[in-house]
Amino acid sequence: MENAVVRGSIRCGEIQMPYLLVRKPVKNINIHVRTDGTAVVSAAEWVPAAEVEHILQKKSRFLLSARERIKQCAVLQPPVHQYESGEQFRVLGQMLTLQVQTGFPASVQRQGAALFLRVPAESTAKKRKAQMDRWLRDTCQAIFTQAALQAQDLLADRCLPQNITLRVRRMISRWGSCIPTKHVVTFSTHLLETPAFCVQAVVLHEYVHFLHPDHSRAFYAELERVIPDYRQQTQLLKSPAYAVFYNE
Repeated sequence: MENAVVRGSIRCGEIQMPYLLVRKPVKNINIHVRTDGTAVVSAAEWVPAAEVEHILQKKSRFLLSARERIKQCAVLQPPVHQYESGEQFRVLGQMLTLQVQTGFPASVQRQGAALFLRVPAESTAKKRKAQMDRWLRDTCQAIFTQAALQAQDLLADRCLPQNITLRVRRMISRWGSCIPTKHVVTFSTHLLETPAFCVQAVVLHEYVHFLHPDHSRAFYAELERVIPDYRQQTQLLKSPAYAVFYNE
């Protein structure tokens, strides 16, 4: 059964902002702004539409800020990759320039600020992309695993689960997630683009969820016990520079 969708608009400052109300079996009312500037609200069937509009009105400053952020990101958004020499990628906050070379076997190697992609002469953009994607995912797995080991060391005096599974996947709206009951943490491929201290802070954030499943005061107290300047370290993740991604 498809989710019911209601279209509407609200006044935000000097603009009339369109929104979509999507009825879903969710506990909370969730709001995000699409790249076209439309606010999308997920809410349960029992939540009155008038209540949804009231909440949107209360969050008008957030909505306007999100629209402005989207405009800034559109300016910063890099061109779509063709996987050719001269294109830019980003690893741990550092910009890397791609250099495509002909050779066999296919491989990717990093040397300083350069990424050397070696592929057969007849290689297509699709095959070059597949080779780069494999290297990026392997790099994510290696770096996030190392950060996870450091998080476990930092929390060595706490009772963490055994045999935690670490997964990597593309995530649009999160840097990471944790399912405490299943002993699983998942990190976004986008996290690879951020500086090492951000990676460590995000990984630690998810590991602390094994101790405190919510975002309570106790949760943040535990985080800041280990990383006193946690909030300052993660502030960079909210900047426009890390709302666009070079490794797509």
